[in-house]
Parts: sequence; structure tokens; C-alpha cells
Amino acid sequence: MICSIEGCEHTTEARGWCVKHYWRWKKHGSPDIVRAERSHCRNGHVIGPDNGFIRPSDGLRRCRECRRAADRRRYLKHHDRLLEDKARRYAEDSAFRERAIARVIDRYNTDPEFRIKHIERANVRHRIITAKAKAYDRIMAELGAAAS
Repeated sequence: MICSIEGCEHTTEARGWCVKHYWRWKKHGSPDIVRAERSHCRNGHVIGPDNGFIRPSDGLRRCRECRRAADRRRYLKHHDRLLEDKARRYAEDSAFRERAIARVIDRYNTDPEFRIKHIERANVRHRIITAKAKAYDRIMAELGAAAS
């Protein structure tokens, strides 16, 4: 059977009404009572056309000011957490960097083979940079000679 309330097409459960209308009758004393539209949010803001919106998930009217405040709180909480993580990582990285530099200096001062390898690597890097600089200067000179 179909619910006896006009416009409702749900199946009947008790007293000739569907579950929704039966519980409305049980709670409020009439199956026709519908919750009134709210004019204010719980924080006292007026919910009007300029400050209200209908949330798609449940179709209820919500307050824009409260929504903005909640979004701001969520953003700040996340942003603070990111800043704390960044500060912690920086502290850990700087401590790691200092320990690594100290290890290199210790090896450089105590291990003659390490010192030789370190100097050779530095010389190789210097030769590569010098060769690139000389090639760049030669190309610029050729372009300058060709332009004139």
C-alpha cells in the first residue's frame, strides 16, 4: 500500500503512513509537520540570500560567515603544521650538514690520501671550469670578429 499522505509514494508501515510520516506523528503529534527554515545560524548570523547557501550534500541552508571561519581555522591549522615541519626539517638538516662538514674536515686533517683525492677532484673541477670559460671566450671573440 502507498502512504495516505497526499504526494507521498512510499510504502506504508503503520497507521497507513510511511516510516517518515509515522515518525513525524510520533515525535511532533502530526505527520504534516515539517521543520521550519532556519533564519539564524547557531552563532547568531542571519541566514539570508546574501549570507546563506544550500549545501548540495544534504540540501540544508548554511551560513557563509561560519563556513568562511571554519575554512580559515582549517587552513591555519594546516599551515601551522607545515611551518612546524619545515622548521624541524631545517634544524635536522643544519645539524646533519654541520656533522658532515666536521667529518670531512677531520678526514682532511688526518688522512693524507683523502687530502690528495680531495685536491685532485678540486683541480679537475677547476680545469673543467677553466676549459669551458676559455671555449666561451674563444667563441665570443670569433663572433665579435665576424660581426665587425
